[in-house]
Amino acid sequence: MYLFIRSLLLITFMALASTGVNAEDTNHHHSVAEVNDAVAQQLSPKLRLALQQEMQAISADMVKLVPAMVSADWNGIKTIGNAIKDSYIMKKKLSEHELHELHQQLPKGFQKIDAEFHQMAGLLAHAAEKKNSTLTNFAFYKMVENCTQCHSTYALNRFPEFNSAEKSAHH
Repeated sequence: MYLFIRSLLLITFMALASTGVNAEDTNHHHSVAEVNDAVAQQLSPKLRLALQQEMQAISADMVKLVPAMVSADWNGIKTIGNAIKDSYIMKKKLSEHELHELHQQLPKGFQKIDAEFHQMAGLLAHAAEKKNSTLTNFAFYKMVENCTQCHSTYALNRFPEFNSAEKSAHH
């Protein structure tokens, strides 16, 4: 079981690394996960930037989670999990009106995936506090699953390989 979990974490780390995200350099011009162009264009420039910054911060911390998890850095896992759960930008930098606008513009499916993702981040932090590696691994897996679901649904312009993967799966 330990070898399976270790292999899963290694594959996840490689998949995250292949997105071209450098954990130290999250200020690149393209967001890590953009909401599709039609939706993004409906957002004000400030909201679009906030969403991009949020995704960049999440991506950087997802990459940091892998070494923390494989070394049982429980405090690191808990800190990162809580940071993701509580959001980085959205709740801290946006006004009540801007948050309302964001929720009106983003698709309900996106919001559902996002809510589950943040819930799993909370579970990750809780599991780390309890030093429960099985639950920590499960929460991380579910978080990656949410990322994949969201990117393959709402960010095909940024991750077009999801589209070709779906086509090849049906053949």
